Amino acid sequence: MLLMIGLFTIPARSQNDNGVCDGNTAEVTACLVQHFKTADADLNAVYQKAIKSATEYGPTDLANLKDAQRKWIAYRDAVCEAEFALYQGGTAGGPAKFACLWRITDQRTHDLKEAYLFQDGVSSGVGQAKGPARVFTPALKQIQSKTHIPILLPSKLPSAIPESGIKLASGEVRKDGYFISLYYSADAIASYAAGFGGSTLVLQDRDLPNSARVSLSERRTAIFRPVSCGGSCAPANLWWEQNGVMYQIQVKLSPDLPEKEQQEILVEAANSTVAVR
Repeated sequence: MLLMIGLFTIPARSQNDNGVCDGNTAEVTACLVQHFKTADADLNAVYQKAIKSATEYGPTDLANLKDAQRKWIAYRDAVCEAEFALYQGGTAGGPAKFACLWRITDQRTHDLKEAYLFQDGVSSGVGQAKGPARVFTPALKQIQSKTHIPILLPSKLPSAIPESGIKLASGEVRKDGYFISLYYSADAIASYAAGFGGSTLVLQDRDLPNSARVSLSERRTAIFRPVSCGGSCAPANLWWEQNGVMYQIQVKLSPDLPEKEQQEILVEAANSTVAVR
């Protein structure tokens, strides 16, 4: 898939400690070329795994993926040629073009992973997860055909929650999205275990006091808030924005559990989320 357009042979030595390409035009171009080559190799590897996954879904899905990839290549080339043309033959055109190729290629890799349920998080490898944990099935029947936003759910429950201990999964469609609650008994009162939701109302850090930014897989970030106790204890929460939707995972944990361990439990769950088909 590599687009060969006069690649420079200068070593890419112009990347500073922050990972930013700097130096003269030739050095910056060589640095960006190297980034693009790396991104293109990553994309090729993920695309082959996407092919394998699409094959398992069926011949129509496989054909759709191949057609989409051909169209994406044409789109990538057109967009980056247009950005190159903005400089009307000036020396900045080369760096602009390779920065564009790097950016769009990197995004395509992310999109393929997300669309074909590939996760690079700590809890699952590429192509492992085919769907959400089975415990969500009753709740999905309640909401799947009624909500207008994509549903993301973990392929396995957070490590603090034994799946065999969940006796009730309840789904609720809301004006701005959905929410699924899990309970340790059929009587929902006082047996809450965890919740998973999505909303078109995107929150900012300032909207969530006593929270902190944490890293997820795929270069994403999330907002984490640990268990907080006053008259009663509120669950630990994790929120992240993805394609215009604010997703949330909350888990009822012991207030005695260290915040770092709380964070690890929620991050692991978020990294294992898959799209519900």
